[in-house]
Amino acid sequence: MARLPHFIGVVLLLAFAGCGHVLNNGTGPTLLTQPKLSADTSVLELCSVRLTEAKALAASGLWPQIDEQVFPSELRRKLAENGFQAGVVGPHLPEELQQMLAATDVSTDSNGEDEAKGNTLSEKPRHKHFRSGHRHEFVTSDVQDSFALLLREDGQLRGRTFVKGQGLLAVRAFPRGDGCVRLQVTPELHHGEEKHQYRTDGELILMQPGRRRETLDQFTIDVNLSAGQVLVLASRPDMPGSAGQRFFSEKTPTGPILKMMLIRVAQTQHNDLFGESPDENATTR
Repeated sequence: MARLPHFIGVVLLLAFAGCGHVLNNGTGPTLLTQPKLSADTSVLELCSVRLTEAKALAASGLWPQIDEQVFPSELRRKLAENGFQAGVVGPHLPEELQQMLAATDVSTDSNGEDEAKGNTLSEKPRHKHFRSGHRHEFVTSDVQDSFALLLREDGQLRGRTFVKGQGLLAVRAFPRGDGCVRLQVTPELHHGEEKHQYRTDGELILMQPGRRRETLDQFTIDVNLSAGQVLVLASRPDMPGSAGQRFFSEKTPTGPILKMMLIRVAQTQHNDLFGESPDENATTR
């Protein structure tokens, strides 16, 4: 029994050592051995950074360090016209982005006090296991009683208002034989009251509770990422009222907060040793 306090101390030390939450920037060793995954599984880190409008404008200087040219010019044009920004960075993150991630959201009951001070807050990254082609949701906005969506297409501006609308990203990952991951991200607007609806998941047809959704396929991002690289998505702070700002924002007592969404490839076990890659053309809705 004399060794019991020593044993408890070791357990607590290991527990706290595993509580680091800042998105890994690709530097420094890991203390724990990564668990092996099935060939069709990837591990992604999902994180969001919350910015006041002033902070978002000041953060515009970060974008020259983010590669937006990785996407086709036509997609970049559509995103820009509608207030979206997207690019790839990593595995080493720019210092400014690391500072944003270090400013963790410390409380959920601050009643907007941190936002009022102009602080940048980030949520703790969430690790998720993605089976090849399976759909996951990444919430990007709060529920808005009246969600006014304005879209510019072919030079024309059209709008529609949705009741109880909320922006989300539908995310799918497809491990490749070269160790990279093909990431497919589509903005979706969920709206109305929740009710049971039929959904497909691979070859299964499921009846699940959910709301109606509008899928904005014209903004789908399809990109290959290697381990440690990060997909960055945000709105353009100089385009208030745009679709981008509607999707990546939330309301607080002190004013709107704009959000920057980060998706990082943390781990994949798929490589040529496992044989053929899972079918990357298979898409589940």
